[in-house]
Amino acid sequence: MAKEKHCTVGLVPLRFQPHPEVLLILRRKDQRYGLPKGHRQPGESDADTIRRELREETGCEADLFLSSPWVSTCEAAQPLPDFQRTSIKANGKAKAKVTRYYVGTVHSVGPFTDTGEVQATLWVSLDQARTLLQGPERDYFESCVMSLDLTPAVVSSRFISL
Repeated sequence: MAKEKHCTVGLVPLRFQPHPEVLLILRRKDQRYGLPKGHRQPGESDADTIRRELREETGCEADLFLSSPWVSTCEAAQPLPDFQRTSIKANGKAKAKVTRYYVGTVHSVGPFTDTGEVQATLWVSLDQARTLLQGPERDYFESCVMSLDLTPAVVSSRFISL
């Protein structure tokens, strides 16, 4: 059996107020803003992982996921291109990391609770997110998310429930 190459799964959580806003998390360990993501538990699908991690890190629930432009709305959501980066571990060795991000709409189910991993959450415009994200994550956000057509007509026709 081939080893799963995607080590984490994440979500670009959106809401429309009326313009698109993205929910960022402030990570406690490095005081940087990022997108919710996490490791899959045994037996979890990408959608299961997203729902669990989103709830754990933000107190929100995922509603709908963006489908690909080339499949009908009855088929599965389409992830964005993989986000690949390299991190340097404490022992000085490089470790390749891959995250598969999806785009989805979310709603709050209660107040944010500090979990130790995430210090705070913040709803911002797409342009503000581009400013707050740093390094490769900002580059990824700019190349993938900022290119999406998030007009109301497209959103209402391409977001599906999983």
